[in-house]
Amino acid sequence: MKKVIIIGSSIAGASAACLLAKHCDVVVYEQKSRKKIGEKLCANVVTKSFLKYAEMLGLNPKRYVTYKFDKAIIFTETNKLEQKTEEFKINRKKLIDDLISLAEKRGAKFVFNTEFKDFKKENGRYIV
Repeated sequence: MKKVIIIGSSIAGASAACLLAKHCDVVVYEQKSRKKIGEKLCANVVTKSFLKYAEMLGLNPKRYVTYKFDKAIIFTETNKLEQKTEEFKINRKKLIDDLISLAEKRGAKFVFNTEFKDFKKENGRYIV
């Protein structure tokens, strides 16, 4: 079985682990503790297609939506523009925790409190 190393367990890393764990031996290295992952203040607004992606992974997207935006308002010094939108604010921490749990159920291993420093190729293999 192929071995895969993923650096970082935020939304992208945990999602990749979920998908790859079915087919590969996956280890995810994360600098933060599991408790601290997802505490980032930005990137909590997603589109409808992201919610479909969460559903495709086997998660219930309604579990993460905290607010639905129906318009965006843009202000300049002299003007105001309103634009219809369909975007959602999510609970990022809850989503990432569920992604990690799902990836673990599928066989991925997570190593927390570990900083990625470098890698090297030795005897045809990569050493992290």
